[in-house]
Amino acid sequence: NDIVGICLFKNEDIYVKRVVSNIVDFCDKIIIIDNNSTDRTLDVVRYHFGGLPKVNIIKCHDHRLTGKLTYEYFKTKSFLFAVDGDEIYDPTGLKKIRKRIKEGFYDKNWKISGSSFHVQEWKHTHLSGFTCPPNKHVVKLYNFNVINDWTQGERLHGAGPSPYPN
Repeated sequence: NDIVGICLFKNEDIYVKRVVSNIVDFCDKIIIIDNNSTDRTLDVVRYHFGGLPKVNIIKCHDHRLTGKLTYEYFKTKSFLFAVDGDEIYDPTGLKKIRKRIKEGFYDKNWKISGSSFHVQEWKHTHLSGFTCPPNKHVVKLYNFNVINDWTQGERLHGAGPSPYPN
């Protein structure tokens, strides 16, 4: 099972280094999509992660088209991990989940959910925000090998509920 991170960022230069640093060991491959940032997001990503073979950096002018980047993973032994620019994941917890994914523990599950921390403010070394739960789980880690149809109303990126091509 490969774990593919797909990150859509827009104007998140103060978060992006921490976000990607925390998932880089968890993912076998990371697709970073910059959606027309006007701040230093793309520069930060290129500087810190552009030299890693597992990282593919894409500048996209229409976020609704980014779902197409997932098509090649349908019905493959891939787990896709959709990460937003304000989601900070615990690398220690991800390491435990990675081991279980690689061992096949989640092979029959289509989605893995867990707790997350939503950053609302970042001041130097202090983060503030809220955890999940009590709010709904936003972790988007999908087993693309078991997906036969995508009509449940969720989306990874792009417009509409279905990432399948027409």
